Order: sequence, then structure tokens, then C-alpha cells
Amino acid sequence: MSLSISSSPICFQLLSLPLRQNRVFLLHLLSLNGLILQYLDWEFRTDRELVERAVRQSGLAVRFARGAAVEQGVMRLAVKEFPYVVKGREGG
Repeated sequence: MSLSISSSPICFQLLSLPLRQNRVFLLHLLSLNGLILQYLDWEFRTDRELVERAVRQSGLAVRFARGAAVEQGVMRLAVKEFPYVVKGREGG
């Protein structure tokens, strides 16, 4: 199942509630595709460890982080790992 979810994050919504709330499982999924963060419950989108895992996989995941998880440390990580995340539209 995690292979399909890693290629199509929206499939995450098809998982059972216990799986969608299993932190260990979420850490694994976020290491495969950080954009899954957008489909997590609010409480998980504010969890710094989960957000960092997602951002390490895809800098764009920072767009879906919420609350205290969106702080300079996470933003710096996104920029360091994926500089295109904050690159302006000018010239390209």
C-alpha cells in the first residue's frame, strides 16, 4: 500500500483511521512522499518531527505545515534541502 501512496498522496485518504493516526506509519510514509502532509489531520500537521520528515523529502511540504511546526528551523530546512521552494518567479 505504501508504494501507491508514495506515488499518489491522495490515496492516503483511503487508509483506515487507525493507520492514518499511527505516528510510526506516518513517519514512514512522509519519508516516501512529504506531500502526504497535506492530507494529515491538523494535529499531525503541527507535529515538528512529522513536518521535518516531510520537508526533508519534499521542500514543498512546508506549505502544509501548521502552527508551531512552521518556524524558522523548518523553513531553513526547506530552503537548505530544496532552494527552489522560495525562489522567485522572476527570470524563470
